[in-house]
Amino acid sequence: MPHGDFSDIAALSLIGSGIQQMLYPFNHLGQVGFLQSVVPKPTLPMSADAELMCQFLGGLLLMIGCTLFTVRWNTINGKLSGLALIVAAANGVYRTYFYDKVVVPRP
Repeated sequence: MPHGDFSDIAALSLIGSGIQQMLYPFNHLGQVGFLQSVVPKPTLPMSADAELMCQFLGGLLLMIGCTLFTVRWNTINGKLSGLALIVAAANGVYRTYFYDKVVVPRP
C-alpha cells in the first residue's frame, strides 16, 4: 500500500494534534475560530488535573498516529510504532512525576 491515502492523512493529523496537546494543552480548550458561537467559552486557567489529562492523552494520540502511518500488514514496519509507545510511556511517567513531585507506585 502506498503512502498518501486516508490513513496517512489521519495519521499526520493525530501526530500533529498529539504533539500540540503534549506541549500546549490549553490550546485544545480555547476559542475555535469559526465555531465561536457554537463552542462555549472555556474556563481558564485550566485545572492541574485537566492539564495532566490533556498532556497524557497527547502521548496516546501520537502513538496511534505513528501506528497508522507505519503499520502496513508487514511486521518489519513496527519500529516507529514502538518508538511512539516509548515516547507515550515516558510522557506518562514525566507528567505523573511532576504532578505528584514524588514517584508513587500505583496499581
